[in-house]
Amino acid sequence: MILSVDPGLAHVGWALMDKRVVHDWGVVETTPRMKFHSRLKFIRATLLKIIQHHKPALLVMESFAYGWNEGRGLPDVAKAHGAIQTLPLKIREVHANSAQPKSKKHRKRNYKKVRAIKIVKRVFGVHLLLGEHHIADAILQGRYFLTGERL
Repeated sequence: MILSVDPGLAHVGWALMDKRVVHDWGVVETTPRMKFHSRLKFIRATLLKIIQHHKPALLVMESFAYGWNEGRGLPDVAKAHGAIQTLPLKIREVHANSAQPKSKKHRKRNYKKVRAIKIVKRVFGVHLLLGEHHIADAILQGRYFLTGERL
């Protein structure tokens, strides 16, 4: 079983899964009212509890590349990514866009969110709301890591 994480500062989507089954999933949420350092500590502590409880063999998350989250708090996301990397698990990174749904049309952000949620429902039977696209991203990158398949 792996722990797949979609890193961020406000929302960190996570999923515990293997090739065919998503065992558990959720979102670690922080608010802008929290001090920056407290947000990083909260993200790390929450993921550490998940690791200690479920004991996954590996953590999978998007690799951090410049331009990946350009204009959307890039330095903050990089720091959240770094905090996650300090967790006591082997970490494997996948390219930031490699797990995204294949699509040549509709490059708009909301289209990708909705499409990711629909794919997760169809393939894994996991029902997510639009606001839970961080979980869908974590599931899709975990699936990509495990199978090499883009859906």
